[in-house]
Amino acid sequence: MSPFSTIFGVTFYPLTCMSEERWVPKPGYEGWYEVSDHGRTRKIRRSATGPRNEAKSQFPIILARLLYKKGYFKCHFGSCDGTKPIKRMYLHRCVWEAFRGPIPAGMTVNHIDGDKANNRLDNLELLTNAENSEHAFRIGLKKRKMMPEEGRQVRDLYRTGHWTMDDLAALFGVSQSMISALVVKRPWNMLSDRWFT
Repeated sequence: MSPFSTIFGVTFYPLTCMSEERWVPKPGYEGWYEVSDHGRTRKIRRSATGPRNEAKSQFPIILARLLYKKGYFKCHFGSCDGTKPIKRMYLHRCVWEAFRGPIPAGMTVNHIDGDKANNRLDNLELLTNAENSEHAFRIGLKKRKMMPEEGRQVRDLYRTGHWTMDDLAALFGVSQSMISALVVKRPWNMLSDRWFT
């Protein structure tokens, strides 16, 4: 489903998409919290130990997403009257576990479009760590490292004067700063193999 617009890193979808939203219980917090296939969480009833302003609230309450390390979002689950542990969990993992089940050891939940704010179920897939890294390189989230022979090719091509640093970065699939480090920041005779690995 295509987004309507993205503003300040938040993706908005047409209202017609929102009507199709499905909610299921959050595993381990059944009767207290629910997760949607649109990547949202909500609390469905008030806890006796909750904050005072919660008593005036109408339920269900959509929970705020907490921006965390490297652009991932987390959600907070309270104690549910002391019967459950208080947890902060990655939102994309919550969505996957609620709709697809437990995440096997050695597997990770990947954002297909690379947008960590888009935690919709149709944007998530289960990959191995190696597959996840390959996906990040393929869509440009990570720059790959260079092998020593590639570094030598970069230097040789740059010396010809026919290639710019931007051209070489695009050709080898690395950042322009990596090319700059290879051809400008170090004298050729002092450039060791550690720059290429």
